[in-house]
This record gives sequence, structure tokens and C-alpha cells, in this order.
Amino acid sequence: MRIKNIYLALLLTVFITGTMDAAATLLLNNKVPVAQVFSFIASGVFGRAAFVMSGKMVAYGILFHYMISYVFTTTWFVSFPLFTRLFRNKYVIGVLYGLFTWLIMSFIVTPLSHTPKGKHGMTPYGAGIGMATLVICVGLPTALMAANYYSNSVRKSESSKEIRFT
Repeated sequence: MRIKNIYLALLLTVFITGTMDAAATLLLNNKVPVAQVFSFIASGVFGRAAFVMSGKMVAYGILFHYMISYVFTTTWFVSFPLFTRLFRNKYVIGVLYGLFTWLIMSFIVTPLSHTPKGKHGMTPYGAGIGMATLVICVGLPTALMAANYYSNSVRKSESSKEIRFT
């Protein structure tokens, strides 16, 4: 797929990563009602009140989920050229993106939010599932989409160079 506009490439990548992550979360928590999953996300801002006003909070949870996806995906997408200088392999970069995302979410974002405090996946099994989910749903798709975008833009810029004879 050839996307020449970086904003379109970013929008598509955010949609893919956000949707894959949401789907994985819902599948992994299939015994929890969908409304409760998204209310939990909304509770990061609204605290326990998110579990009382469920209809509105589900919408906020979905919005916040995609906002978080936007921040991580855009950051990783834009930083892809820097990471290629360090690691050269888009799959390694994707794994690192997913692990960095898990670390930031687990040790910075969630603890600073108003979500109900608990272990939330901090058992070795839960942490492994969380890491794997973010590697598969955020890290790898972002790295692959960014690699595709940047390789196409490099090819285009190389083919459009003029040859000058002095």
C-alpha cells in the first residue's frame, strides 16, 4: 500500500493500532462487560464516577483509548527513522515499541491516573500478556506501517532527484 501523505499514514496507523488493541483487550477480558472495560479506561480521568454514569463513560473510554493510541502511535511512527539508525530491523523496532509502550503505561500513565488501584496485570502472567498484546497490537503494526511509509518516501525522493552536469 502506498500512502504519500504522512497525516493519512498516521491516521490509518492510529486507527489500526487502536482498534487492534481494543479488540485484544475485549477478547482477553471476555468475561467483563464491554461497558465496564471502557468505563475503566474513562476512570483514568473521572475516577470511580466512571462506573456510575456508564453510557456517557463508555464513549469517554473509547475516546480516551484512541487518544492514548494516537499519542503512542504517532510518537513511535515519527521516531522510526531514528530507531532504524540504531537497530536496522523493523521487527526488533516493533517489539521495542510495544515494550516501551507497556512500560510507560504500566509505570507512569496508569499509576498517575484515577483508575482504581490494584495489581491490574502486574502478576508475571498478566505483565507478559500485557507486553505481548502491546507488541502485537501497537509496536509491530506501527513499525511495519512506518517502514512502509518511510521506504516509499525515500524511493520517491531518490527517483525525483535531478541529475546535473557541471
